[in-house]
Amino acid sequence: MRFKDVLLRALVIAALASWAGVVCAQFFPRQASLKPSSADSSTVAVPSDPGSSAEEGAATASGAPEKDPAAENNTSAASPDDPKVEIDWSQTHFTIEQARVIYDQGLADFVDARSDEEYDAGHIRGAFHVSQADFASGNFTPAILEFLQDVPHDRPLVIYCEGGSCDTSENVAIRLQEMGFTRLYIMTDGYPGWVKAQLPTETSENTDDSPPLPAEG
Repeated sequence: MRFKDVLLRALVIAALASWAGVVCAQFFPRQASLKPSSADSSTVAVPSDPGSSAEEGAATASGAPEKDPAAENNTSAASPDDPKVEIDWSQTHFTIEQARVIYDQGLADFVDARSDEEYDAGHIRGAFHVSQADFASGNFTPAILEFLQDVPHDRPLVIYCEGGSCDTSENVAIRLQEMGFTRLYIMTDGYPGWVKAQLPTETSENTDDSPPLPAEG
């Protein structure tokens, strides 16, 4: 076989391999994964009353001065008999118990990744809303744009959806990671777990979680 024929066949094979790679990338994209943070762990006390620090957690989520989790190694004002919860900031998933401590201590902002309808019907008090559909469409509301621009990229964000097999929170976390946010965590049991634990919630129509006022007349 002449050298020219060998070279031609090699070029054809290389072209086919390149084309196959493009097809695989198109129809079988590589699955991105959430990267763990390099922050340290800390141990904090669980308050005796689940709602005792609700206002503090909600205020932090809405823009109040926050604490630095990496420097947070306190046991709060709880008694020595109160249980301690280990917060390992190098992991990517938190239980409801861990999320509650983070919320009560104001150590992170909470992000609801569910649909608009689910968020409006009820969400963690003070949680910000940005859904997978928002990223898919690219049509961010002014509130979302303000949140994405104003929140420091090293600020911890705890993201949740419906828990269980729901992967919406993971997908939103990956999109936020691609935007430069570095401390992203998933609340594994989602909003149902938070509600089951009787932790602070609110609806979009009634953000202070107080009874609605009676209609006039």
